[in-house]
Formats: sequence, structure tokens, C-alpha cells
Amino acid sequence: MSSVRLLCGMLALAFLVVGCDDPNPDGDTESAESDTSTSAWSYEGQTGPENWASLSSEYAACGGEQQSPIDLADASEPTEDASLTTSYTTASGDVVDTGHAIQVNTTGDTLTYDGTSYELLQFHIHTPSEHTVEGDDYPAEIHLVHQAGNQQLAVLGIFVEEGEEAHPALEGWIQGRDTTLSVNPGRFLPDQQSYYTYEGSLTTPPCSEIVRWVVMDQPIQASEGQLETLRAKHDGNARPVQPLNDRQLVYVGP
Repeated sequence: MSSVRLLCGMLALAFLVVGCDDPNPDGDTESAESDTSTSAWSYEGQTGPENWASLSSEYAACGGEQQSPIDLADASEPTEDASLTTSYTTASGDVVDTGHAIQVNTTGDTLTYDGTSYELLQFHIHTPSEHTVEGDDYPAEIHLVHQAGNQQLAVLGIFVEEGEEAHPALEGWIQGRDTTLSVNPGRFLPDQQSYYTYEGSLTTPPCSEIVRWVVMDQPIQASEGQLETLRAKHDGNARPVQPLNDRQLVYVGP
């Protein structure tokens, strides 16, 4: 009987470790931005962002020096060429509610930055935005999470502001869960392709510092009703900005 208990305990421990290291946890790939349990951490109270690093040894990186999000201010000009290209097509996506965000899991699309190709895993949305621009936030921020063959990540951030009309690419997936739909992430991209970039972390536990962040300068627009729908599902699912410390923030113009 004792050997059976020991085996069960070892299996349980292995499950937890794999969940925290898996780039697609929660069964939802919040990913790059979550762990296996929606109750292990939250955005408020004793399990809120200020306590993430102490909740588990797996979350120790949340107290690191290269954390995200940050305030996008006082950016430098690029000192060398680092091209950004995306290849997004219409594909099938599974809509899930991770307990922390509304998310679409999909594959096949790519982002290439500085010669490294990253495959799209999923995209999700935060309300309000996690990154701020000179201290000001936006009503929402979309994160397109990509992974390279070396397990490093590239997350493309897109701000969302309120406009008069609903954004057609947002309508399907912010309304539903446990559904499948056709999506083209390229429809979220703003017309002007200028952006901020820096090296940072996941914005949720385990806060791994393995992310190349690319945050578009220009927002897209969503209707008041769409933003209200998002807030009704997950309002305040945004980590406060973190210190830049010794990192370089670069702005690449159009």
C-alpha cells in the first residue's frame, strides 16, 4: 500500500512540474502566460501579482530583473537592423476560457524577428492593457504568443482602443468559449507597422524571462460593446508594469 501511495505522489509531482514548464499550459496555451491551475495565482489579494514570486518555487522568476510588462517610454533608436515579418493566414482556432483570459489556440502562422522564426501558439486579450505608454494604458491589449525551436518566445502585443464600430476579427472569439472558428491573426495588425521591442518575460506565472516582446505603437479599435463583453468575462487581468532595470527599450519607426 505504501508503494502505491509513493507512486501516486510521484505522478502528481511530475504533472505539476510539466504543467509549469509546458509552453501550452492550462490546456489552453495561455502559455506562455499561465500555469496548470487557475486558482494557484490571481490578479488580486494574497495570490495577486505582488505575491506571485512567493506562491511557489516555480514562480521565483516573477521577482526577476527582466520582467514584463513595462512602461513604454524613453525608447532608443535601433543600433542595428533587426527585421520583423509576419506570415498569418486563415486557419482553425479553438476558443477557450483559461480562467485568466479568453484565448484562441491555433498553429501554422509565423513571426520572424532578427532571422529567428517563431510559430504562433495562441492569442489572448487583457483588459486593460498590460503595457503602458508614458504612463497611460489602453482599454485592452492582444497578445499573439509565438515559440521558436529553442523554446524561446516572441509575443506580439497590439493595443486596442475604443472606436465607434465593432472590430470584425474580434467579434467571434471574444463572445464564445469551447468553440472552433476560422481566424486570421493578421487582421489584428494595425496599418502602421511601428513598434517597441525589448527582452522580457511572461506576464503571468511562471514569469519565465524568455520573451522577445514586440508591441505595436498604433492601436486598433473595438466598439464599446466589445470592450464591455471582455470586461464582463475578465476585468483587470493585467499585471502592473515592472521596472526596466538595465534593459534596452528600442522603438522602430514605420
